[in-house]
Amino acid sequence: APGSNIFFAYADKPLVIDNAMLGYKISFDLVEFSYDDATARSDFVGYCRYEETGDTKKYGKNRKHCYFGSSLHFYRGLLAHQLPQQGFGTFLLKADTAKGNTKTALPVQEDDLDAFVPVTAQQLLYIDSNNNFSIRFKGKLLVQYYHDPYGKAYLSQNVFVKGALNKGIESYLTIKSSPVDINNTGALSDASAVSYTGYWLYERLANRLPYDYQPE
Repeated sequence: APGSNIFFAYADKPLVIDNAMLGYKISFDLVEFSYDDATARSDFVGYCRYEETGDTKKYGKNRKHCYFGSSLHFYRGLLAHQLPQQGFGTFLLKADTAKGNTKTALPVQEDDLDAFVPVTAQQLLYIDSNNNFSIRFKGKLLVQYYHDPYGKAYLSQNVFVKGALNKGIESYLTIKSSPVDINNTGALSDASAVSYTGYWLYERLANRLPYDYQPE
């Protein structure tokens, strides 16, 4: 982009990826890819179509490794009101109410856990009269997963995972435009409306699963 350090890319045709670890052939329509040279952060938006490439039992273990502790695991736990049972804790950045306003207090460091207060699924999830779901919060949401997901060991050895706990991991969600609709599979209506830092920043096509996946 002119006058910035951000590089953008698009694709006219679907990218075809053979994921030998999870047993999927993925056709990915890349809507937008961006890379910020100043922060070394990349983001992408697109649509996936998955095809099985072998016996599902062969890849079951690897798929479970990717599922538990993932954002998909979290969203499904949120929908079922089973976040604690699934190993998750949720905390919202405190609001500055000193002068009667509710503007988020900034600046704050993500590792300053005193700046966050616990919230429940009932406080984050809205269900309308037609039984449609949406996530509604403003500011930054901290999600703690109290177990060590399989990918943590690799990231800890090879990259710096900001906010990683001795036991478990931390991820942070910011909704760019609230609310965001979510269906009963855990799929967001607009994935680009939510940005992640922490552990979920490293979720990419290589460790994502289709929305019809269910752990056995």
